[in-house]
Amino acid sequence: MTTPQNTRKNALLDFSQLEKLARDSGAVVRSCLWTLVRKSKIGAEEHRTSISTRGLTVGRRRNNHLCLSDPTVSGNHAELNLENGQLILKELGSTNGTLVNGRRLYDTIELKDGDVIHFGHVCFTVEKSVEQLTSSGGFANKTCVGAVPEDAVLYQGFDRLINTPDIDPHFQPVVNLHGPRDTIGYEVLVRSQIPGLEYPDRIFRIAAMRLAEARLSEVCRSEGLVAGMMLDPHSTYFLNTHAAEVETPRLIQSLQELRDHFPQMSIVLEIHEAAITSVKYLVELSAVLKDLNIELAYDDFGAGQARLIELFEVPPPILEV
Repeated sequence: MTTPQNTRKNALLDFSQLEKLARDSGAVVRSCLWTLVRKSKIGAEEHRTSISTRGLTVGRRRNNHLCLSDPTVSGNHAELNLENGQLILKELGSTNGTLVNGRRLYDTIELKDGDVIHFGHVCFTVEKSVEQLTSSGGFANKTCVGAVPEDAVLYQGFDRLINTPDIDPHFQPVVNLHGPRDTIGYEVLVRSQIPGLEYPDRIFRIAAMRLAEARLSEVCRSEGLVAGMMLDPHSTYFLNTHAAEVETPRLIQSLQELRDHFPQMSIVLEIHEAAITSVKYLVELSAVLKDLNIELAYDDFGAGQARLIELFEVPPPILEV
């Protein structure tokens, strides 16, 4: 077979030919763009990194495409690669792990728009968008993919809930079971009016994905007391803790800050039985609470294995069953 000398043969079309082909045929050519977005604790965008066809390496060492100086990030932590338009994340055996939507990654996973990734304690959100080459010529404006996962919407709502904050506290009466059934105070329960995040199970599910359970717990206590002052400033308010913050120095620090902001409020701190693992910490916490004039209550005590040691070592004024 012979080919005339004035005929060009190309195994692959270059970019200019692709654009001409699309314009002449009226076809629409889509190009996927993947981006990692990092936001601050108040929801402001801090950093945006585009992922090219050569991929992206993540780690603390300077030779990575995305260098993160956070001490919880390993030298070579993870890598992201584009395979047939799909974004694949690979864990590289990091010390503190890589989480995708709150679940630890041990090998590889295909990412989707709206997924939340933690490299150690550094959080990024995955964004997918497309560029379209239309029959009118040239590329159209970037448009977001229409099928956004439900959780991606809830992540945005959660950021508003915790940073505004947009929490709607509810109050459940606490009744004395001995003697007259008098109401001795109110337990503060978290609710919100953000669609999809109305109830605590949904709120804390997203908080777990964002590794923000402790932060959410602090905000709930503070907002609960603000609402409690308007309800009845002379009543007693029972404030919950989360297992993620129990036995951490931050819990004690947050309680000191809470007392500074609400010096006259009557407060009871509730700790769930399942979160108790250290008698030593309970002794320390009990002493701090006494100095802060905050009482201690064990929540759902007796629901699981009886914790008689803690009862003898740190007997609380109140047991909730």
